[in-house]
Amino acid sequence: MTGIVRLVMVALVVLAIALFFVAASAWRQRRHLSSSVGFLAGAVCLLAGLLCAAITVGVRGYRALTQEVVAATIKTEPIAPQRFRATVTLPDGSLHMFDLAGDAVYVDAHVLKWRAPLLGAATVRRCRIRLGDLHWRNRAQRRHLRSPRLHHRTPGEAGPA
Repeated sequence: MTGIVRLVMVALVVLAIALFFVAASAWRQRRHLSSSVGFLAGAVCLLAGLLCAAITVGVRGYRALTQEVVAATIKTEPIAPQRFRATVTLPDGSLHMFDLAGDAVYVDAHVLKWRAPLLGAATVRRCRIRLGDLHWRNRAQRRHLRSPRLHHRTPGEAGPA
């Protein structure tokens, strides 16, 4: 979609420049009314082209914001009843293994900081990942996270865990 909007933007800007030249030519020939109409039409085309540019930048930023990336890959294998081993592979390639007790694995990932890409630069995300085990009191109610096991932060992140 943004390709079509970019083409419309370029066409409107080229049309605006052509209208400005025609209006300037009419002004030199002392046709002030037609030159005023030409300048006005050129200004409208230029503003419509700027609107298309703003739409393109907004769509690009929205796509970068909503892009989904893998925070961690978790593989579990049972060891005993209500005990299992979780192998966590992070995007940087580091591998972590945990022995957990309980009925389920709790994974909590938060994006702490996001920077929009500028002029083609990559999107920068900083996230925090927590891993822990859950126990069920009964099937209808879940107990809270017993203990966090893994705190992973992306490089360059500051502050407490």
